Amino acid sequence: QNTAQLPRLSLDDVLRRFALIFGDTKVFDTSEQVVIKKTAFQDLVGKDIAKAWMAHPARRTVMPDDVAHLQSSGNKGSQAAILQRYVYLYPTKDVWDTVDRCIIPLDALKAAIPADFDWWMKNPKRRQIKRENLVFDPTQQADPKTHINMFRGLPLKPARTSESADGIIALVDHLCNGDDDIIDWMLKWLALPLQRVGAKLDTALLVHSTIQGTGKSMLFADLHCQLYGEYGAVLGQHQLESQYTDWRSQKLYGVFEEIFSREQKYSHTGTLKHMITGKTQRIEKKFVSGWEEANHMNAVFLSNEIQPFPVEPSDRRMMVIWPERTLPEEIQNRAGYEIESGVGAPAWLRFLLDYPLGDFNEHTKPPMTEAKERLIRYGMPAWETFFLEWRDGNLEIPFCSCRSNDLYKAYTHYCRTRNEHYVSQTKFSTIMATKIRKKADAKYHKSGAITKATAFIIGEPPEGQSERAWLTEQFAKFQNGLNQMLEG
Repeated sequence: QNTAQLPRLSLDDVLRRFALIFGDTKVFDTSEQVVIKKTAFQDLVGKDIAKAWMAHPARRTVMPDDVAHLQSSGNKGSQAAILQRYVYLYPTKDVWDTVDRCIIPLDALKAAIPADFDWWMKNPKRRQIKRENLVFDPTQQADPKTHINMFRGLPLKPARTSESADGIIALVDHLCNGDDDIIDWMLKWLALPLQRVGAKLDTALLVHSTIQGTGKSMLFADLHCQLYGEYGAVLGQHQLESQYTDWRSQKLYGVFEEIFSREQKYSHTGTLKHMITGKTQRIEKKFVSGWEEANHMNAVFLSNEIQPFPVEPSDRRMMVIWPERTLPEEIQNRAGYEIESGVGAPAWLRFLLDYPLGDFNEHTKPPMTEAKERLIRYGMPAWETFFLEWRDGNLEIPFCSCRSNDLYKAYTHYCRTRNEHYVSQTKFSTIMATKIRKKADAKYHKSGAITKATAFIIGEPPEGQSERAWLTEQFAKFQNGLNQMLEG
């Protein structure tokens, strides 16, 4: 079949869009989902690009079974079809079902084909591969001679233009409060894994707001999951708490809604971090041997909580977005029609496939938004907020060298006036020592005599002044501020 005429494609476009059919000279167009003869392919992309594509190490290869779906419903029960359908995974007690695209235990297969099970087990033509050679490789680089790839391509065909996604684009603008920088970053984040199928981003989106009806689920769950089909899912607290993790298997995109209760916010942060940046993941499935699988899932977290989970001050994983208004009825109706009518998803896919990425890549870090700053401060312990307020000059005490005991007095007073929990002096002093230089025997003048104290040293004495004289002035300056704080 000849695909529709298109503008001249670049080599990157061709690498992303086409795959060579294993054992053949024909090419599969993953965008139009058609098979193209070699000569038609060369006419479409040009002989030079076709030759470069054929020799390129990133060229994808796809099995004929995955292109043509040769296993029809009418012959699934024949012995020839059984030999083709089930692949033994050595040295486990599991089988790969090439039709239903899942791993099943041998006992389940015996129940499915009771009359032919023993024949299949003893048949010398039975298909068999090593367990580690059953892979989930959306980049389609695995050698089809030795491996079985669980990925068989994204299901949705893009529209010719993005005209039918105008309401969806207005929805994006609404969710990002019209901030062009946030809109651009988010669109690139959504577009990259579609333009480079299998790309695993080091970052995730967190879209949360205490305002109901902002349209979060409409965009990220109702619409965007359609682009991934079986490789996308809407998930929740139940999946994260389960001892089985097969819900992660063969996923490119996951939307997590209200995943933690208040008691669990801090206990699952390690799980979230690994899910976002881990290169591989352990998959555990009931009655099936566990296995390691490449992690290609990019995650979006949605919540109506002011703090869905804590975000560290040094966090470089989360892009945090806070929609400020309820979705206007006009946008809701336009976007809702596009999504429900079926014209929106193909047009949205076209829009993202055409969106320019520039230098954006899998490792591009998210900008610091006001929403992220607020979320970070919300989850900070009292000692950290105290330090930041002190450092930024928002307290009566000056940010200068001081005695350890005086700083602790200021900290406990700060906590009591704000009804915050405070840590012991030993812990507080240890924590502050990670941020400010601590000196155990700092010398200074007190009542005309030289004395020593444990102190936190900020800065250096000016030229020509001894450290002892300088610290005496610094301690007195801090003490004056502390007195004002305690009296106030």
